[in-house]
Amino acid sequence: MFDTTPYNYLRFALKPTVANQTAQVYFMLVGDKPVVRASIRSIRPGAGGGAVERVHHPIGRHRVAKTKIYKFAIQDQTGLASNVFYVDDVAFVADAGRP
Repeated sequence: MFDTTPYNYLRFALKPTVANQTAQVYFMLVGDKPVVRASIRSIRPGAGGGAVERVHHPIGRHRVAKTKIYKFAIQDQTGLASNVFYVDDVAFVADAGRP
């Protein structure tokens, strides 16, 4: 169980491997109760296989700010049979600029 009370954003770096890749973030409350899912805009890789994009995703969009969560996921939504994206530097942060 994780208390989100001091945080407003889920921050992470996302590197796509295909053009127009789309991802989704969702959270589960204690007891595996699902909450609102939210798509992350389409992310277009640049030259050389994809540029890393830093995402500051507002957790209030999921109605999980100031509560306790059980788990969360970052999922591909592109729909390809075989697809990869890379995620790094995952953290809950108070504001979009600082940890």
